[in-house]
Amino acid sequence: MNSTWLLSLMFLLAHSMSGEDVASRQVDNWHQWRGPTATGFASRAEPPIHWGPKQNIKWQAPIPGKGSSSPIVWENRVFVLTAVPTDRKAEPDSVPKADPKFQKRTNAPTNYYQFLVMAFDRETGKLLWQQVASEMVPHEGHHETHSYAAGSPTTDGKYLYVSFGSFGNFCYTLDGKLVWKRDLGG
Repeated sequence: MNSTWLLSLMFLLAHSMSGEDVASRQVDNWHQWRGPTATGFASRAEPPIHWGPKQNIKWQAPIPGKGSSSPIVWENRVFVLTAVPTDRKAEPDSVPKADPKFQKRTNAPTNYYQFLVMAFDRETGKLLWQQVASEMVPHEGHHETHSYAAGSPTTDGKYLYVSFGSFGNFCYTLDGKLVWKRDLGG
């Protein structure tokens, strides 16, 4: 599992657990990057001071690929984004060409990627659903410390809004059914 995701999930779960029934605590929804008030502050949080592989971890779940967006929580669901390289090779015309005006910091991808949206049960870590939002050869780079799945999802409690930047925007029901998508092209 990507250590960034594990750390993010540990942080998120640690900040949201206080022994009450989490599904009924509306105030504990973390529906966007940096939380309910976009400040990164959880007013009722009582996070543990120490944690490790067997200490103060409620669950762990494997997440394929790499993502650097923040997980979000709505009621009993944790939503995560990731970009997974496939074994499918890109045709030569599909491989992005470096623009000589810019300093080259990463290598152009040579494979197709699956852009995944995943939902986990907040209490158990069980995968509830997974959708392939798009499968394409990334046409642009990313910062060397990030991934092709860097934009955090958000929800209004009815729909889940996902952006993979210029790879597309998507709207899902909280049960994983696609409502609409917008391909933003290359």
